[in-house]
Amino acid sequence: MRKVNKAVEGTAHPWRLRHPSPLSFCKKTIKQIAYIAIGIALYCSVVARGQDELQGVFSNEAEGFNTVTLMVHENGDAYFHAAVAGVIGKWSYDKPSSILTFNYFYPGPNKDASMHFTFDSKKRTYTLTGDGTETSTYSSQTLHYVTNAIPDQLIQAFKTYPKELKKHRQQTEAREKQRRKYEEKLAREKPEYEKIRTFIVENPHVVVSSDFYGRDDTPATRALKSTLGDRDVPFPEDVLVKMLEQLPPDNHWIREQIFARSEHSATTIEKYYPKALDWGARLNYGILVNIATHPNTPRSLVEDLALSTTLPGGAVGPAQAQVKQFAEDVLAGHTDTSDDSFHHLYELAIKMPTHGWTDNGKAILFALAKSPITPATVLARVADADDEFVQKAILSHANISAQILTQLSTSRFARVREAVLANPDIRPEMLLALSRDKEGIVRAAVAAHPATPTAILIEMQTDEYFDVRRNLIRNPNTPESVLVALASDSYAIIKSEAQQALSQRKKQNKQVNVLH
Repeated sequence: MRKVNKAVEGTAHPWRLRHPSPLSFCKKTIKQIAYIAIGIALYCSVVARGQDELQGVFSNEAEGFNTVTLMVHENGDAYFHAAVAGVIGKWSYDKPSSILTFNYFYPGPNKDASMHFTFDSKKRTYTLTGDGTETSTYSSQTLHYVTNAIPDQLIQAFKTYPKELKKHRQQTEAREKQRRKYEEKLAREKPEYEKIRTFIVENPHVVVSSDFYGRDDTPATRALKSTLGDRDVPFPEDVLVKMLEQLPPDNHWIREQIFARSEHSATTIEKYYPKALDWGARLNYGILVNIATHPNTPRSLVEDLALSTTLPGGAVGPAQAQVKQFAEDVLAGHTDTSDDSFHHLYELAIKMPTHGWTDNGKAILFALAKSPITPATVLARVADADDEFVQKAILSHANISAQILTQLSTSRFARVREAVLANPDIRPEMLLALSRDKEGIVRAAVAAHPATPTAILIEMQTDEYFDVRRNLIRNPNTPESVLVALASDSYAIIKSEAQQALSQRKKQNKQVNVLH
């Protein structure tokens, strides 16, 4: 047996210091792996927390057309909404620059585009810093975090978006291909088109032929449309009439152009007006628009269109605009200013239906009410209009008649009854009636009126309406006995002002006595 060196007996061998046992090695390795795993978990947590901050709903929290919203979803989808429109796209984030890029398909010019948002992690806000569509309108908008709850409908839209986008791109490509094909066709047919157009210009009677009236897009049909739309190319009226007679029943686009031609006489327009009503109602109201705005259309036809309640609004509106213009010419003294003309305008105004958001009839009534040349007999009729602004406009006349003043003193609008009291010629019986009006603002105006009789002022001293009693104090005609009563009013302001008014009266009386 080999002898053991006593110097090292009982001590660890050198190889044992350099090479741990398998068990201790495993324990150490497992501990290192655990540390690494914890580190990875902590890193992922920080990264995830950073990603979470980017996501959610961000808005400038404005209202109406000023609203700007960005919704960022965890799956890489995003939605940008401004005013009344929105677009879906994909987002990516560059951490060093704090820039979120939103890529989307821009349907207008049919191209891919992008927006760039700067993210402020401290404030958790986005700011639009630039985009490929030049939407500088929103560049100064700061979008604040609102919530993480993106609507379910939008999340569902994110899922179907790739399919819808692919479909939209295919449709766009198909339209673009069709457009190029049509442009190539126009280029091929250009010589023939120009030849036919020149022929029409030199001899307009050639268009009285069915070759020009088809639905197909041919050099002949394009040449007719082009020359009809060119006001420098003259067409004899008889040619236009023959076309109206020969056109197929459903060919409304050429009829619309024909009625826009200035060669039509009032007689021709009047003759075809009944048919035009049918064409305009069924096929194309542009026909009636051209009749309404034609310089030779008899005014009676324009007025008939303006009063229609069955025709398309697109046809009625332009006719009403023409009638309104005629009314303005009359009121400006540029045309017939007879009493009959003003009465006729009034009749049109009260019969004219509202067109969309525009009430041209009321606009004419308002113009009649304001005009200094409107006859008194017409003003009296306009005063019956159930409109506060029209009635108040009548009261702006300096020489308004006593009849109209009495008429408006019983208006259903309190502001009108109050405005009546601004007239210095108001009669005592009217002041008495208005002093007992149900509305306080009217009674207050009576209390301030310089022509209000003393008996009425005394009667009003107990009025419950604050401004009535206050106006009595300010009226120099109010008897001193009324001021004495108001000096004990329950309202401090009334009480104080009445006492001041009494004091002022006493000073004035002393001065008068000294002078005498």
